[in-house]
Amino acid sequence: MRRARIRSAFDLLVTFLMGAAAVAMLWRLLADGNASAVPPRSASPVEDVRAAALVTPVDALRAKGNAAASVVLIEFGDFECPYCGRYARDTFGSLEREFIDTGKVRYAFRHLPSPRHRFARPAARAAECAAHQSRFWEMHRFLYENQTRFADAVWLTRATGDSIDVRQLEECLGDSDESRIQADLAEASRLKVQGTPTFLVGQPDGKGNVRIWSRINGAQPYTVFRDALNRLLAES
Repeated sequence: MRRARIRSAFDLLVTFLMGAAAVAMLWRLLADGNASAVPPRSASPVEDVRAAALVTPVDALRAKGNAAASVVLIEFGDFECPYCGRYARDTFGSLEREFIDTGKVRYAFRHLPSPRHRFARPAARAAECAAHQSRFWEMHRFLYENQTRFADAVWLTRATGDSIDVRQLEECLGDSDESRIQADLAEASRLKVQGTPTFLVGQPDGKGNVRIWSRINGAQPYTVFRDALNRLLAES
């Protein structure tokens, strides 16, 4: 009887170990399959993507700077993303002074609110409503400076400044139109832009589009943007 119990326990242990090995093997296969399905990211923060022949429209975007500039920089951003906020506060100002205000580069913004960020989409809508008052870039700056206050719907406070009519902004937010945000999300998917911030650098084709030459991944230092833009400006 004792021997039978030991044999039974041994068989149970063997069955358990075989099952665990099978699960581990399946997990490894799935992991390998997923890894092969996702293209490896470049070790460099700047990727040359000219071979992909990517083209994207730019004329209807929220843009600033010289409309006739020979180089265009497009940001896909999320107003709640901490890395986007860091870029906006630490790097964007230098780009604006050196490249946008001087007419060398046209700068455009596209929305890519993450579903993981509770307030990213409401903030994007606030920026679009501010755009109806020709104050998109004022709201853009304000949102990135006040990321920690989104739970209080900070965009509806007087802190936005006298240039934005809060009552008009609130009325606009009552509308359910998110067509521009949806269009940006669709374009991000088409261009395989997955994270924020992501930047596309290219040249206008004279038909309202941009031929994309390179992609900058993440909130890189100013020097990374400076070198990428100067390289393309030299070739323009």
